[in-house]
Amino acid sequence: MNEIEAIVARLEPKEAAAAVARAARAVFPLLDDEARREFIEQMLGEPGEDKVVGMVHL
Repeated sequence: MNEIEAIVARLEPKEAAAAVARAARAVFPLLDDEARREFIEQMLGEPGEDKVVGMVHL
């Protein structure tokens, strides 16, 4: 995991976001609903921090 974070940290922000999105697209279909929700929470923050997470319906 640290290796992935180090690679992303070296990229420009837009480039890093695009790379993370491409990687997520490959993994997302393999996750169940609960794992998808947890993934989105990890990306956006805890529900108390960001109300958008609580409104996401998969």
